[in-house]
Amino acid sequence: MPARRDLTPAQALERIERKRAADREAARRSRARRRDVGLTGRSDAQARQADAAPEAGPVSVTPSQTLPVLSSSKELEKVRAILEPFATRGYAHSARFWHLAAEQYPLLCLELEALKVADWLHEPRNAKRKCNTAFLSNWLSKADVDRQQRNAQAAQLRTITYHPPPPAGPGKPPDPDPVLPADVTLERIDPRVAERALLEARRLTLPEKLALAKNGKH
Repeated sequence: MPARRDLTPAQALERIERKRAADREAARRSRARRRDVGLTGRSDAQARQADAAPEAGPVSVTPSQTLPVLSSSKELEKVRAILEPFATRGYAHSARFWHLAAEQYPLLCLELEALKVADWLHEPRNAKRKCNTAFLSNWLSKADVDRQQRNAQAAQLRTITYHPPPPAGPGKPPDPDPVLPADVTLERIDPRVAERALLEARRLTLPEKLALAKNGKH
C-alpha cells in the first residue's frame, strides 16, 4: 500500500476546485440531456451515447418527432372518425393540423371539440356551413377563449368572501324616533276600549266586516 502523501493547503484547495468543476459539468450535461429528451424525443441513453461519441454526427430526427404528439394515436383516429363524414363539406383530415392544434391549445380536449363540431354541423340551420381548416381553426380559437373565461369566472367566484354584519352590541346607538308631519296628531286610546273593539270585531262575520269597511264604519 503506497504511503499517504500529505497535501499542502494550496494543493488541497486546488483538488476541491477541480471536483466542484467536474460536478458542475456533470450537472450541465444532465440538464442538457433532459432538455434534448423534451425537444427531440431522444431517450436518456441516446443522449449519453451522443455525448460520448460526438464524432458520429448529430442524431437524425424524423419530422414526426419534431411535431407535438396528441395524448395518444387513438385520439387522432377518433377525431378522424368523427369528422370524416363531413368530407363532402370540405373536411380533409390532416394529422399535422391536429398535432399543431394540440400544441397551440394543450388544455383543450380535441376529441370533445370534434364532437361539438359534428353536432353543430348536423343542425338543419347549419347544413350549408363548410368544415374546412379555416372553420376548425376559428372554432378551436373560440373554444380556448371560452375556456379561459370560464376559468377566470370560477376563480373570481372562489375569491368572493362573505362578510357578515357586525353583531349588535351594547354600545350600538338606538334607532331614531320616526318624525311625523306637523298636521298629524296622535291620540291615546284607552286599553279597555281597544280590547272591547277587538272582541266585537272577532264576533263579526267576514261579510259583516266587509260591509262595515264599505260604509266607512270601524
